[in-house]
Amino acid sequence: MRESIALCEQTKNQWGMGTAYRYLGLATLAGGQYTEAQGYFQKSLDVFGEYFEGWDIVQSLIYLGDATLMLGDLALAGEIYLKALRLAKEAHSLPLMLDAIAGLAFFEMHSGKYEPAWKFSYLIFGHASGAQETKDRVTQIKMEAEAHLTNDQIQVIEAGISNRSLEELVDEVIAI
Repeated sequence: MRESIALCEQTKNQWGMGTAYRYLGLATLAGGQYTEAQGYFQKSLDVFGEYFEGWDIVQSLIYLGDATLMLGDLALAGEIYLKALRLAKEAHSLPLMLDAIAGLAFFEMHSGKYEPAWKFSYLIFGHASGAQETKDRVTQIKMEAEAHLTNDQIQVIEAGISNRSLEELVDEVIAI
C-alpha cells in the first residue's frame, strides 16, 4: 500500500491514493494498531476531500468509526457512524446504509445498549441488500445482544420494525 501511495502521488491519482490509505488503515486495524489505523482512515478522507463522494467516503468513515470505537471514544465513534449513515442515504445505497447500520450495532453493543444493537443486527439479517460480509460482522453482536434480552423484548423490537422500510428506519435513526 505504501508503494501504491507513492505511485499515486507521482501520477496525481487522488482516488487511488485515498483507496490505498483506506486499505493501509484496514491492515493496521486488523493488526490492532488502532491509533495508526485511525490516522490512515482520516488521511483517506482528507485525500478524497471534495473530489469524491458516496461509496469511498462512507466506507472510510465506517472504518474510521471502527478504529475510533476500538480506541474507546464511544461518543465520537457514534457521530462518525451516523455521518456515514447520512451520506449512505444521500447516495441512495442500501448496501452502504446497511454497512453503516452494522457500525451502529457495533457502537451500541460497546455502549451496553442491547436493544438497539439487536435491532440493527436484525435489520441487516432481514434485508436482501445486505452483503454476507456485513451479516458476518453482526452475527456475534446479534447473539450477544440476544443473550441480554427477553423473548418479549425481542418480539416488541420485531413488531416495531417488521412493516417498515429500511429508508424509514434510517430516517428515524438519523433524526435521533
